[in-house]
Amino acid sequence: MRVLIVWMLCCTVVVAAGTANLPQVPAQQVVARVNGVELRGATLNDYVEAVLPDFSFHGKVQPEKLNEYRRAALDRMVLHELIYQEGVRRRVAIPPARVDAEVALMQGRFRSPEVFQHSLSEHGLTLDQLRAHIQRSLVIAAVVRRDITLRAVVTNQEVRAYYQKNLPRFHEPEVVHLREISIPPGPLAAKQAGDVRAQAAAKNTSAEFDLLASRYSKDDYRVMGGDLGWIHRGGMDPDLEKTAFALRPGQLSPVIETKAGFYLLRVEGKRPARLVPFIEMRDKIRAQLLAEKRKQLSDALRARVSKNSKVELLAKF
Repeated sequence: MRVLIVWMLCCTVVVAAGTANLPQVPAQQVVARVNGVELRGATLNDYVEAVLPDFSFHGKVQPEKLNEYRRAALDRMVLHELIYQEGVRRRVAIPPARVDAEVALMQGRFRSPEVFQHSLSEHGLTLDQLRAHIQRSLVIAAVVRRDITLRAVVTNQEVRAYYQKNLPRFHEPEVVHLREISIPPGPLAAKQAGDVRAQAAAKNTSAEFDLLASRYSKDDYRVMGGDLGWIHRGGMDPDLEKTAFALRPGQLSPVIETKAGFYLLRVEGKRPARLVPFIEMRDKIRAQLLAEKRKQLSDALRARVSKNSKVELLAKF
């Protein structure tokens, strides 16, 4: 809810100052009507600017991309108007003290009350108009909280049931943590690969292999000391996989010759195939189920407020 409030307010007061270079829809142009309520270009510009600060500060938005963002912003703007009208229909009441608190929060973002007032004036807003913006956003937030936030609950039983129902998804194959040195084909490649292996075998430590990989390896992983990370069966060149999975942790491979060149492997660790325990997957499953519930509830709210409503999109982007 806090994000919704701050987003809708900052789009008018804070962000607009940095995005003036963006092409603007005429402020008084009626871009949509929602049950007879006219939505104008000035508000659409605010919505677009609120989601584009990083791009628009540097003027990097291409015209076709800007129109794409405008369409998305218009869709969100219409949805907010529908939700607001639903809040009015439900007689959602916002205490004046709550509006005062939000005004104080915004004012605290500025160096002084005078700077705050100047920013309002600069963007054509009075304090009363700002309070109206806040009151409106709080009505929207109240509907969202009641219809989505409070209802998007995932129980421990649901998490456990999902895990049990989808056990095959939580099977991990055998994996190996590898480091690699690769030397491309060439007249001296075999000799170089042998020399590098001799140096690696002399100490046979991760640190020494890291140093040799950064010095001699010719693939992209050399900048990471040849560290390929954890790899499962079927996830690497078959010419290398058989050797990789046969090695023990800390063991160095012989030089392996392939069509792509010569390779030297070192196993940093191994993990057998396993069923990932519920305790390791619990939080991830909960987050997934929560996101799905929020999406379902959001879609249901959109459908509910749109039903029997008359929406006219008048701007063409």
